[in-house]
This record gives sequence, C-alpha cells and structure tokens, in this order.
Amino acid sequence: MQVKTFGLWKSPFTPEFVTQNAKQITSQVQVDADDIYFIEQRPSENGRSVLMKFNKEQAPTEVLPKEISVRTKYLEYGGHCFCVHEGTCYFVNADDQNIYEYKNNSLRQVTKKENTRFADLTFDSNFQSLIAVCEYQQAPESTNTVCKIDVNSGEVHDLVKGADFYNSPRLNNDGQLVWLEWNHPNMPWNGTEAFVAPIDNLNAKKKIAGSSQNAVSQIRWGQEGQLYFVAELGEYLNMYSYIYGELQKVINRPNEFAQPDWVPGIQQFAVHNSGFLCSTFFENGYSRIILTKGNESILLKESFTHVSSVHAYSDNFVAMVGFSDLGSAIIEINRQGQVKVLHSEEPLTISADYISQPQQFNYPTEEGSTGFAWFYPPKNKDYKGPDNTKPPLIVMAHGGPTGMSKPTFRKDIQYWTSQGFAIVDVNYGGSTGYGKTYRERLSGNWGKVDVSDCVAAVQKLVEQGLVDKGKVAIRGGSAGGYTTLAALTFTEGVFAVGASYFGVSDVELLAKETHKFESRYMDQLIGPYPESQDEYDKRSPIKCVDQLNCPILFLQGDEDKIVPPNQSELMYKSLLKKGIQTEYKLYKGEGHGFRRSETRIDALVTEYNFYKKVLNIID
Repeated sequence: MQVKTFGLWKSPFTPEFVTQNAKQITSQVQVDADDIYFIEQRPSENGRSVLMKFNKEQAPTEVLPKEISVRTKYLEYGGHCFCVHEGTCYFVNADDQNIYEYKNNSLRQVTKKENTRFADLTFDSNFQSLIAVCEYQQAPESTNTVCKIDVNSGEVHDLVKGADFYNSPRLNNDGQLVWLEWNHPNMPWNGTEAFVAPIDNLNAKKKIAGSSQNAVSQIRWGQEGQLYFVAELGEYLNMYSYIYGELQKVINRPNEFAQPDWVPGIQQFAVHNSGFLCSTFFENGYSRIILTKGNESILLKESFTHVSSVHAYSDNFVAMVGFSDLGSAIIEINRQGQVKVLHSEEPLTISADYISQPQQFNYPTEEGSTGFAWFYPPKNKDYKGPDNTKPPLIVMAHGGPTGMSKPTFRKDIQYWTSQGFAIVDVNYGGSTGYGKTYRERLSGNWGKVDVSDCVAAVQKLVEQGLVDKGKVAIRGGSAGGYTTLAALTFTEGVFAVGASYFGVSDVELLAKETHKFESRYMDQLIGPYPESQDEYDKRSPIKCVDQLNCPILFLQGDEDKIVPPNQSELMYKSLLKKGIQTEYKLYKGEGHGFRRSETRIDALVTEYNFYKKVLNIID
C-alpha cells in the first residue's frame, strides 16, 4: 500500500466511469400483465430517457424508436410520463411534450397541443381515454387541471379545475374519480385534500381526508372499492384506508411511509387483489418493506437501503430498490417475503476494496436535538494517507430543501472517497424521513437550521479526529446550493471552499422569478413576501457579500427555469469585484440538473481541480 497525500490517490472511479457509461434505472416502473416497463436514463445519449420492457423470460429491450426520449416537464420537475395498457404504450415525448401512442410497432401522435404538459397518465378502458394531470403554460402563471384525453381523437377535456395544483387522479371501474388537490402557499407534503366524485357528476365531490394543515399522498383504489393512501394526520406519514365512509389506519408504526410528492406518479405501496398490501417506510434513514394482510405482517430483512417504487405483479409484487454497494435493481417479492432480483443496473467491475460504505452519523444540533447524516470515510486499497495527517472533508447538502440523503450507492460519492476525501452527506433539519417535527425545524429557518446542522456535523467529525479541520469544502445543488452559499457567507472558520450547482443566491429574486410550483415555497421557509422583506435580505448571500471570504465555484445550466442563471452570475460577479477566488461555468442546453455525460464530466473535473487548488492539496 502506497503512502500518498489524501486527495491525490489514483482512483478507478474516473469522471468518465462515473458518468459516461451509466444507464440508470429510475423510479418510473409500471406492470402490464407479465411485462415490466421502466424508464432508463442515459447520460451518454444526451440524457435521453428510454422506455424499457422485460419479463421473466425476456431480457430488457427498448420499446420505442431510438430517436425518442420519454420525459415530461410538468411543473418543471417532471413526473411519471407513460402508461401501458394491454401492450399499447402512451407516453410524453420530451421534444414537444405531447402524448404519443405506440402500438404494434407503429407510432401515432395523440395530442397536438402547444404550451401544454401532461403527467401521471393512467388508461381507462371504459372511456378509451387517458386520465392525467395537465399544465397549461400561460402568463402570469400556469393553470393546472385533472383532464381526460380521448386516445382516438386526441381531444383534451378538463375534468377538475380551480385549485392551484392536482395529483394522483385515479378512476375505478364504477366511474368514481379520486384525486388530490392543494393551493398556495402549501406544498404537497404539508397541506393537501383528497376528493372523490362520480365522473359524470364531479360537482358532487366529497372530501375523504386532508386539510390545509395535513397532507394526503399517493391515493389509489383497492380491489373492492376501498381507497388506500398515505396521510400525515399526526407526527408521521402513515398508511390509511377509506371504505364505507370510514377512515382507518392500516399500519400503525412511528415511521414515514412516503417521500414528498415533488412529482406526480410516485408509488411507494401497492395493493394486490389477493388482499395483500406491500408498502415501504423509513427507519433510521433506511427504507424497509412490509407485507400486510389483515392483522398479519411480514417485515423484510434484505440488504437494500432504499425503495423508490412498489407495484403488484402477477401473484406477487415488484419494487425498484437501491443498495449501498451496488447499482439499483428491480426485485420481485412473493407473499412469504422472499426476494428475487429480476433486473439490475450493469454490475460494477470495480473491487469492493475501493468502495466506501455509508455509516450512520448523528450529531448534536444547535437547539439540543439529534441531527442525522451519512459519513463516508476515504477508501482505496492501494493507498493510505501520511502519518499524522487527516483527510479533507466534503460536506454534501441535499436539494429540496424538503428532501433527504439516502444511503444508496452513488458513483459520484465514490469518485471523491476513492481519491482520499471524506464525505458527510447531511440530512439537516427540514429533511424528510424522520417525522413532521424534524421536517418543520426548517419552517421559517431556511439558511439557519440547515447551515447550523452542517456546521454541527463538521464539528463532531473534527472532534472525533476523522477529518482535517483546515480542509473542509461544502457542495450542493439547487436548495443545497443555497445552503452551500449561506454556509460560506454566514459562518466563519468552518469552510474553506464551496461548489454551488445551480444554487440560490438571492431568495427575494427566487420568490419573484421561480416557477409556479415553488413560487410560494418561500412563505414557509423564510416568511411571506414582501411582508418579510428584511429576512429575505438577511438570508440572501448576494446581499451579504461583505461577510464572505471563501472561494466559490459556480456550475449552472443556461436553460434552468427553476433557479435561473442570473442567481449564479450575480454572485460570481460580486466575488470577482471583491477579489475572492471564483470560477463560473455555464453549460448550454442544460436545465435544473445536468443530464449529459460531457457536462457531468466537466463539472466533476472542474470541481476537483478547484478544491485541489484552494485547499493546497499537493504532494
């Protein structure tokens, strides 16, 4: 084993290996008879989203012509963008956002709409129609509806409208339509309502659950007319059913049974016609799967660490899962809780001796509670650091901010740890998966609690002698980019450098310019605008540059509609003016999140070289 400076180890996780050949299974999975369909992302093909199909006898193959990318831009973040009925595929074409039909190797355009986006498609055979959520792009902000699309004529009819947002429209065989809706300033995880009505008399709608203070999520029909959904009627998002006018808790556990509905179409539980329910919940940051029927339950004890989606399949269930040391996979779960891998991402050709496993890492928060993170120590079988030295640390701040860091295998994390960096991936206050109280720590405190939690995680790692106190970087994208900029601006002596991926520098500008979905999100995170103008000024790094002395790298897409490029440009120019070391990369054709291999490679290399220079990582 060679002795070499931390951060200079030669790694098999090259930028090209991390990004170029990756084919990523997404959480978009659907079952049609014996066939399983899923979306695969391919960065090496300009970020194309490919519809794939397989079954127990047939390996995965592409369903559509190779020039087609399947992706919706609904509410900018997208969502579930296809459905399959008896072998016929309906999907949203990424190029024009219209719905197409693919049947018997023949492609046909169904809708011919401009400035319209669709998501969360389901097929209704009684009406030969698709039920979906729809967004009409218009000024001053878009209009959202639940719609019905005639697959023969392509006509689009709005079924439900009037609320600011909709999700999960589902029609049963008796003609009963159920849906979720909510209004500004709520987000779908803190105030939604579930309604049901006959599709031929939608004015007779009846509220089932939810309110402006309680969220309902992922509602769907059972086999006998009952409804199943996840609802936060107390501290945790738990599983409920609704039948004969009665609301019942299906599983009583102090755990979260869903992730936030950032996009429509998320499905983290499934109901089988045999009466079995397969659901997933978070426990200490890990995803677990539980099978229930009546009072009986089976808790799976498997090696997966995250579950993205669950579906009924034949006599069993399928789930898309992630692992800490392997790529994602689609597994089959039988009613006894036995698991079989049906399809997985390409197997790693790199030895486990180069792979750093996530370690649960808790830290004391500023207000005396417990915060949560994942710690990845440096790992490379060929190297060790010089005696009496410690590795540089990279703090990762996830996006959202209502999101979470998961203990799943990520090549980009291994890129750093195999070169001799330590990583701490922080689930700061405001993260999901740990209950309502933990999530609401961030209410009114964005730029404070998230920053103080990142600082607390660093301080504990330094106290334990695990990292070099003088070589701490922080990085994040979107909301994590804001936390990065806020941490560098509003703290002293903790961070030496940072990288902001399409991060927010001016929260007032964000409140004025961002898209409809998040246009009132700041009301919760900081306060109502413009009434809380002073707080917006105090929390905007761009307006507090006089407090900033740390070098920062800015990485931005020129087509970003969520955090426009001016957020990075203004901050970059301010640092230049002040004489602080900085770099700015604007990538053409990229939006909110980089999809192309060449962009992701360049961003990684640029970030590494920036840290290396600023942190003085030399032999």
